[in-house]
Amino acid sequence: MNLTMDWFCCATFHTDQATKDLLKEIQDRLFTIGANLAADPDKQSLKKPDLHEEDIELLEKAIDQMDEQLESLKHFVLPGGNVHVSYCHIAVRFAVVLSD
Repeated sequence: MNLTMDWFCCATFHTDQATKDLLKEIQDRLFTIGANLAADPDKQSLKKPDLHEEDIELLEKAIDQMDEQLESLKHFVLPGGNVHVSYCHIAVRFAVVLSD
């Protein structure tokens, strides 16, 4: 998942700095979630990074801002068109597999 995010971050070299910074924040939070998922729950003394309410709020705010700029979806969207879309599709598929 993080490798795919890294591909996507590298592929967005024409993107503004604020978007690149947001993508790096998202990637950092994915590492945090991955660390928590990989940690042995029986080892309570193990130091793990925390996911904070502000982290979730940052992501929700970014989603809301993107939704304001996009038209409403009227059709099912198939991945394709360019390499950036492909990387996003791969990242989503990894997330689905990991959540199962």
